[in-house]
Amino acid sequence: MRTLIVAAFLPLALLTAACAPAEESAEAAPLEIGHLFLDSLSGVALDLPSTWRGRYRLEREISDPVNGLAHQLTMRFVRADGSVDADSAMLVALVFGNEAWDRIVADSAAARFGQAVSRDEDETLVMRRASGNPFEPGSADAFAFDSLMTTFYRRPLRASLRANAVNDQRDPGAPEPSSP
Repeated sequence: MRTLIVAAFLPLALLTAACAPAEESAEAAPLEIGHLFLDSLSGVALDLPSTWRGRYRLEREISDPVNGLAHQLTMRFVRADGSVDADSAMLVALVFGNEAWDRIVADSAAARFGQAVSRDEDETLVMRRASGNPFEPGSADAFAFDSLMTTFYRRPLRASLRANAVNDQRDPGAPEPSSP
């Protein structure tokens, strides 16, 4: 009888231990310098996770013309077979003139275009992340897409409209910046 009781409560004890909150580390994680994306045409600089290197293709085309939208950079996911499809946008960077951005109603601006992440005296950089995974659940591409987006969400976004502003914050031991 005693063996039966122990056997019945053992799974419960293991489950309780597995669900207990992890102890938080007193030390902050060091800032990871990743893949530095620089676009000289738009002036956009992004510090992306290093796992993004070689996993996206850049598309420079304004898909939704709006007054004051100067540049649109779309980073599309590269599938395992090397192909890129139109529904695989991981990240969209939009560069608006400040006056045009300020005229857009704040509620509709965030819903339609994304979040303003950087601003200088002339322009505003707006970022929109993927709203979901466009690939078949359980597929290798779906897993890779989720993995890349998770690394993006887990680190602070560093973005600038002046390429050297992000570059000046680089770790001196980090690899040199590159374009896709």
